[in-house]
Amino acid sequence: MIAAVACSKPEPPVLTPERASVKSIGPTGIDFVVTMRAKNPNQIDLNIQSVTAKVTINGTVDLGTTTIASPIALPAGADTPLSVPVSFQWTNLPAIARLGATRRDVPYKLDGDVTIGGSRLSVTLPFTMTGTIKHEDLAKAAINSLPAQLRGLIPDLNKPIELPR
Repeated sequence: MIAAVACSKPEPPVLTPERASVKSIGPTGIDFVVTMRAKNPNQIDLNIQSVTAKVTINGTVDLGTTTIASPIALPAGADTPLSVPVSFQWTNLPAIARLGATRRDVPYKLDGDVTIGGSRLSVTLPFTMTGTIKHEDLAKAAINSLPAQLRGLIPDLNKPIELPR
């Protein structure tokens, strides 16, 4: 019986996405923390080889793709919590500025995959997470991305604009 278990084909791990949250947002980009769980049902240790993520803001603004290639151990027979930082640079500042001026929270979608491998198994598991970026944070990031001499000309986007009578 032991020989049959030792020679059995490994099962793919189970990836459970939990959330993606904005860690920081600034004039050059946005940082997320992706939280998920990975269950390794096998009797052998596995490793996460890489995590790849792509983020889209408001369904139209693509911030590109980033890959983190830092091995993370998945012990045999264990459920492992994962917290992976992912960063994106602003690639379309005019679009970010327009979104910051909308006075509403902006949705994002983070799509990615986790590549897991070991001596006898290699598999890529997809994940998707959604959330929102607070209007205030996006507006501040857009304003702070401007040259210093222009920042003083921008009104506070959180206050109503008063028109002369």
